[in-house]
Parts: sequence; C-alpha cells; structure tokens
Amino acid sequence: MHIHTLIMTAILLVEAPTQSHDDAIRAVDTLDQKINMGEPVRAELADALGQLPDHAPSIAADPEARAIVTRARLDLARSYLTEGDRDGAAAVIDDLLRSTIGEQLQVDEFGPSLATLYAERQAALAQMGTGTIEVRCRVACRVFINERVSAGRIDGAYFGSYRVWVEAEQDAGERVRQEITLSAAQPDVVVEFAPAPSPEVELPPAPMPKPVARIMPAPAEAALTVLGVGVAVAGVLLLATNEQRIPSRTSAGATLTALGSASLLLGGITLGIDEVRAGQARGRQATIGWRMQF
Repeated sequence: MHIHTLIMTAILLVEAPTQSHDDAIRAVDTLDQKINMGEPVRAELADALGQLPDHAPSIAADPEARAIVTRARLDLARSYLTEGDRDGAAAVIDDLLRSTIGEQLQVDEFGPSLATLYAERQAALAQMGTGTIEVRCRVACRVFINERVSAGRIDGAYFGSYRVWVEAEQDAGERVRQEITLSAAQPDVVVEFAPAPSPEVELPPAPMPKPVARIMPAPAEAALTVLGVGVAVAGVLLLATNEQRIPSRTSAGATLTALGSASLLLGGITLGIDEVRAGQARGRQATIGWRMQF
C-alpha cells in the first residue's frame, strides 16, 4: 500500500486573513438568515463560507461559531436542492460529512429532502472507502483539520479533500496549511510538519590581537644575554687564573665580570619582561627564572 507523504514548510506559511474571526462568523450568520428568508444570496454565502479556513484555530476553539457554520452549510445545501442543483447540494453535504466525522447533526430539522440527501451521501462516501490522515511534527505542534481540533492521526476518513492546518506550539508565527486529497489510489496521506530552521547569525571574526610592544627586539635581548654570559665567564676565568695577583689582570678580570654581569642582567630583565607581556597577550602567564653562580 502506497503512503503519500507531504512535507509542510515555511513555503506554505499562512497569510494573515483579510477580516477578523468575529467579522467572518458574523458575515456567515447574516447571509444564512437572508437565504432562509428567500433572498438570492447563495453565491455570497458560499464565498463567505470559503473564507473560514483562514480562521481554523479560532473556529476550532469556538463551539458557537462551529454551530453557526454547520447550520449555514446545511441551509446552503438546502438552497441548492430547492433550486434543483442536486450536485451542488451533494458537494456541500460531502464537505460537511468530512468535517464532522463522529458528530451527530440534527439534519431532520432542515426538511425531509435534505435529510434524505444527507443519508444518501453518508452511505455513498462510506461505500467509496476511507483512508488515514497522519500528521507528524518535528516539533511540538497543534493540528486542525477542516477547522476542527485534530489528533495526530485520523482513521476512517472519507475520501475527498481536507484542509490541514499545523502550527508550532512554541512559535505562533510558524504555521502552515495545505489541502490534501484521499482517494482509492491514495487512501493514506502522511503530513510532515518541518518548520524552517532559524537563520544562523554569522558572528564577526575575532579581532586579531595587537602585537605586544617590546623593549627591544628578541634577537637583541638574546644576544645581549649570551654576550653577558660570555664576558662574565671570561672575567671570572681571568680572576681565577691570576695567582700572582697582577693588578692589571685583576682590574681587567673585575671589569669584564662587571660588564658581563650588567649585560646579562640587562638582557635577562628585558627578555623576561617582554616574554611575560607576550604570554599575557596569549592568555597565559610566562615565567622565566634566571640563576647565576660565580
């Protein structure tokens, strides 16, 4: 058995109705009264009833409005029947039967001719067969079929057209509707409600960190440190080998040691400060320890 699947997306979004719920129901009620008084307003009443799918959720929640609509449809069918348009009357009754599955209507109040037609059409639809309408929502949703609150699945639905309205519970603006048809060739229809995903907001790229201003270039700091180590070591060696304590060698050794230490200290301090700044800029603390023995 073939199951036809429809995916309802934002492409089928419901447009705002041209009139309010109260105005739409009032128009139907007024025209229904006129047609009962014999005024030729059948076309106007049919058009007013055709506007009601725009208000599916509000009609579904309003029992009085649904009663007005049902009465108007029966009166419209009786008007067609009175004028000899049996096919027009049958079309109205068929839609009413598909819309009121499981409801008991007081059709006898509208005359024996209409009651007979109602029974005939009910038997004819049952003989043609029934199908299934299933609504699968990818988010929590509300379902309305032919302006009635509906479960997610309807079994035993007469063949013919149905007006399906689905809306997300968490977003009143995300609602779609579509007309589907059940038939012998396509008795089962699955409707999937797939709201359009929220547009992704592209964040601007993170700004590049500004380069940290150094006291002097890193190669110069490293060279100064290495040079200081070398000069200091030379001075220490000169002092260590001056066993005869020759004044000139002592003076030279002390001078080299002092200059080397100063160079090492200056290079080490500047290098240490610059590396700490760079480490902070990268989000981590750099620690540099220096140890010097003579």
